[in-house]
Amino acid sequence: MLDNTLTIVDYTMDSQKYYRQALKYAKNNEPFNAKKAIKEGDDLLLKANQIHAQLLSQNNELDLLLIHAEDMLISAQLYKTLIKELMDLYNFLP
Repeated sequence: MLDNTLTIVDYTMDSQKYYRQALKYAKNNEPFNAKKAIKEGDDLLLKANQIHAQLLSQNNELDLLLIHAEDMLISAQLYKTLIKELMDLYNFLP
């Protein structure tokens, strides 16, 4: 469980890096790179969600690290939404 929990943390942190990079690309008028970075972030966030779902289905005892990972996962999802809204202002997303 510990390895999976740490993987969730890693994936969410990396996804946020991609979302930040996407916004930088948008500011620099690089729509192709911005969309690519969003896709990379989305892929990592999906993997984190899949691992989280597996952990919950195993009926594991909750610990503080898992709660922290869940908090980071929710934060990354919110961050993704915010970045996509900002990028929409740059007209880079459909």
